[in-house]
Amino acid sequence: MKQALSPSPLLTSRPAGLIKGMEAEASKELGWLAARRSLVYNLLTSGFYPPTYELVEGIQEGYFMSSLKENLFPPLRYSPGMLALESFALEAREKTRSAIYMELQAEYTRLFVGPGPPLVPPYESIYREAGYIVMGETTLSVLKAYEEAGRVLSSDLKDLPDHVAVELEFLTLLCEEEAALWQREETLIAGVIRVEQSFLARHLLQWVPTFTKKVSETSSSFFYRGLAQVMVGYLLCENDYLNTLIALLGAST
Repeated sequence: MKQALSPSPLLTSRPAGLIKGMEAEASKELGWLAARRSLVYNLLTSGFYPPTYELVEGIQEGYFMSSLKENLFPPLRYSPGMLALESFALEAREKTRSAIYMELQAEYTRLFVGPGPPLVPPYESIYREAGYIVMGETTLSVLKAYEEAGRVLSSDLKDLPDHVAVELEFLTLLCEEEAALWQREETLIAGVIRVEQSFLARHLLQWVPTFTKKVSETSSSFFYRGLAQVMVGYLLCENDYLNTLIALLGAST
């Protein structure tokens, strides 16, 4: 999967330092958890980009669902959304790869692309701007968040920056950065975590619950219904986790 966002060369040097009060073993565990969270975001991202044969292979071979389930917060591992995804994967094993790809492609197009206005627009601005417009103030705010975090849109991106997959990819990259910082015990960890929580609270959690409800009501696909339900549950758990971690870091510095 090609990345829609890439690191800015302006953010290549970082001052080193220790987070006071954090034990080495705790830092290691939090770094490991950040890497697992990045993997979940990456899987959600790949599910909300247009389908690929790589995605279909992951579903049929079982590693898409198993990787997602194993790395979710425990309450979500047997949630209705995860069960729907597993039902889809079970049925997919009895079909050809081409058939699954065409099935996902048709439903993705019907839901998120068109022809005509998509049944479930995958853009934040549609849910937050008066008149259901795109490329408004909400989109500019998303772009500003990317830029402030040192991320620039790839020239390969053929969609809008507030597409749900691009926003999820942004959090994938932030969690990757967080994981690396825990390994080096740098002073920027708290800042990165605050960016993660802020983007969740100010953007994804402002519209993804409504988006998920529309997908659940509109789609007949266990895959997209399940994926959307897992996503919203995961984002809510993430928000709680990050708020707790921010409080912990505040008490440790």
